[in-house]
Amino acid sequence: MPVCKRVRARRCRKVRGRAFCGYCAAKKERYFGWKLHLVTRLDGCPVAYTLVPAAYHDLTGIYEITYGLPADATVFADKAYNCRADEQALHALGTRLFPRRRKNMKAQHTPEAEAELRQARPRIETVNSQSTNMGLDRLRARTNEGFFLKVAASLFALCTAFFT
Repeated sequence: MPVCKRVRARRCRKVRGRAFCGYCAAKKERYFGWKLHLVTRLDGCPVAYTLVPAAYHDLTGIYEITYGLPADATVFADKAYNCRADEQALHALGTRLFPRRRKNMKAQHTPEAEAELRQARPRIETVNSQSTNMGLDRLRARTNEGFFLKVAASLFALCTAFFT
């Protein structure tokens, strides 16, 4: 969720500091702004989200977005959420974190669990591409409150798109 281009970061008045300088590995580019963590149901409707500064680690917002989920919820995640300690801590809280494993990791998932993950991930990627197509990564606002309001409105519109 870029707030502005990185070359304009010194002039940006909404956010300041190195905490907002992030890197998107998928696009192989640096940006200045926020990182959106999104939890959706399997049908694609957004359930919870949080915005953290772009330089923060991906696991920073995982406890916040899984807080209100039902006790037996399973959260499918990508490779950035691999951390055995956080998986165990969330399991103790009643939420099962199920990230994709890197190929060089020792603790791999069972074939049945990997098949379940392969079935759920395309739906999640569809939600990500739909939010990008809606312009969620091109939002412009004068204040942080306005930016947060536009993010919430865009996610609400994404949720209502699944029920029409």
